[in-house]
Amino acid sequence: MKQIFIVLFLSLFSLQLNAQELNVESFNILENDMDARTNYPKVDLNGKKAAIIKVVTTETGFTFDIGTTGLVGREQKVGEIWVYVPAKTKKITIQHPNHGLLRDYRFQLPIKEATVYEMRLITSKIRTIVEEDAGGQYWILNVKPKNAEVTIDNGTPELLDDGVLQKLLPYGKHTYIVNAPMYEPTGGEITISQERVMTNIELTPGFGYLDISSSPVVSDVYLNGEKIGKTPLITQRLPYGSAKIRLVSGLYQPIEKEVIVPNKGDTLACPIVMSPNFAEVEITTEQDVSIYINDKRMANGIWKDKLVEGLYKVEARKTGHRTILKSVKVIKGQKQKIEFDKLTPVYGKIDISTGSLANVKVLIDGKDMGIAPNIFSEVMIGKHLIRLEKEGYKTYQTELNVEEGKLHNIKVELEKELWGNLLVTSSHGATIIVNGIKSMNRYDGKVKAGKCKVTIVYDDYSRTENVDVLAGQKNEYHYPLEGKLQITSSPSRARVRVDGFDKGTTPLVLELCGMHKISVSRGNKYRNTSEDVYVSPVGNSSKHFSLKRIVSIR
Repeated sequence: MKQIFIVLFLSLFSLQLNAQELNVESFNILENDMDARTNYPKVDLNGKKAAIIKVVTTETGFTFDIGTTGLVGREQKVGEIWVYVPAKTKKITIQHPNHGLLRDYRFQLPIKEATVYEMRLITSKIRTIVEEDAGGQYWILNVKPKNAEVTIDNGTPELLDDGVLQKLLPYGKHTYIVNAPMYEPTGGEITISQERVMTNIELTPGFGYLDISSSPVVSDVYLNGEKIGKTPLITQRLPYGSAKIRLVSGLYQPIEKEVIVPNKGDTLACPIVMSPNFAEVEITTEQDVSIYINDKRMANGIWKDKLVEGLYKVEARKTGHRTILKSVKVIKGQKQKIEFDKLTPVYGKIDISTGSLANVKVLIDGKDMGIAPNIFSEVMIGKHLIRLEKEGYKTYQTELNVEEGKLHNIKVELEKELWGNLLVTSSHGATIIVNGIKSMNRYDGKVKAGKCKVTIVYDDYSRTENVDVLAGQKNEYHYPLEGKLQITSSPSRARVRVDGFDKGTTPLVLELCGMHKISVSRGNKYRNTSEDVYVSPVGNSSKHFSLKRIVSIR
């Protein structure tokens, strides 16, 4: 009995030792190995490329288990076993008949799609790898902000991938410097040994903001010579150091200020008081006289506003009058009042001759000046519209630029005007418009010979014609406005009356327009019916009447 107990105890002890003989010496990512992505890829159940774990060993007989998801594949290679697993696999169980069991080994690195990893095992009998060393270990660097770059051992700067650097470095000490735009650089020294090294760095902002305001007015803001907006404003990130602010506002003196932009993301308040550079100016003249400042029209009669300090050309102008010019010096802070005397009119003369005709009416710019022939001596200089009128003759008009002290001659023989009689008729209810004169149904009058505009209007309908009027003749035009109305009934052959007038029996087509009372009847056996019907002056329309039979009660 003791012998059996001893044998059982030794067996259990042996199993415990075997379970401890199998272990993982190292687990690393092989960044440059393309076997999983390009050379020998396998696809998992989701259609994604599996990762490869290359188990370095000279022995065979290993089994691998990753749980319910299952291995994608396994291949025995010379000196190693390739185990294909899906991405995001967390752990693996390894078993060997001689070296025991390694249960639920959790991977030290995340398992990514189409990526190759190397696992080195240790057993009690032999080391399952060739005794060689990579000669270094990984340095994991995490930096904020994410757009930083790192320089290792004074080498070439390397840009971080989303704020992370994974770099295999030789054993020993290494120096580094981390830089990012608008952040203060930092550096240090790391020592690489058997264990990987992780370093976390958050750079100190090397930038700040300027909060720029101005009083008493809004101003344009220039920063280092570039316009960036109007006050008040807070700038975007600015690098730490000196900056020049310039504020410009029309009526105030420009001001320039040099400030130091803070770092560490701080904001510097920059309130700036603007100094006035203007004077209040009032200019007065006659009500109908225009005031000009530096050739720009400002107002009529009176103008009051502010002007920036300086020299100005101020004028009082009126057509046909002599302009008054003043040179005005504006001094900031000093109110000024400028008054103009009454402007002097300037005249020219016009000699208008009308040939054999006398008593021709003369209008200049629409104003009745008398009759021609005549010499008109007080015509103000400038452009004028000259118009000559006499009943029975065509009107003559021309534009003339009258100059000071000059006699201008206009010689003209008015042409006799020809007339004709015009008769225009249309349908009942239509409006006829000739030369702005309206009449109903009929126009009969005397008009000038030539083309004449005639418009026919009926409700929403309108028609315009340019008719020829011959001199000394009767010119007649007729424009009927009658749409077609088809009248039907059931039963047919019913008697139709329009506005009380008999028009025949259905079916019937009538030429009508406007609103009409239509009555339909058919003997003594049907009830008479009537209805007001509107007929468009153009186009076709229809109306159906259903007659009801008279039922006799016996």
